[in-house]
Amino acid sequence: MNRRVLVVSHTGRPQAVAAGEQLTAHLDHHGIGVLFEEDLERDGESALIPSDVELAVVLGGDGTILRAAELVRGTSVPIVGINLGHVGFLAELDVSEIEDAVSKIADRAYDVEHRMTVDVTIHKPGAPIPLTFADVSVTIRRSAGPG
Repeated sequence: MNRRVLVVSHTGRPQAVAAGEQLTAHLDHHGIGVLFEEDLERDGESALIPSDVELAVVLGGDGTILRAAELVRGTSVPIVGINLGHVGFLAELDVSEIEDAVSKIADRAYDVEHRMTVDVTIHKPGAPIPLTFADVSVTIRRSAGPG
């Protein structure tokens, strides 16, 4: 059986690129294929996640994790975050734990914690603002334009 993980990374940061290379090498060593976010097919705005993707590994901070959550939304693909940022409230692991994380992925020695999300649509006179979702909190701020 072929196994693949989706890697979502903040590719503008050298630390994320280096961590991605390290992650890919360890996954390859265990015979696990890698699919990068930029390799995903798109259906308009939405990414199409192949059915053989069993896990998304995120290299970055909370913003990158939320981007990954948007990518896998509507699928059963779990996310594990490897923090490359400063705080990383949503990340479970530190970059120094990549090798151990891959070993656990290879052995399927992890638990999936299901979290609720909230669909958010804001209505204003004229037209609704496009649907989005919230994982941790919803922030409403005033637009810079008229209204």
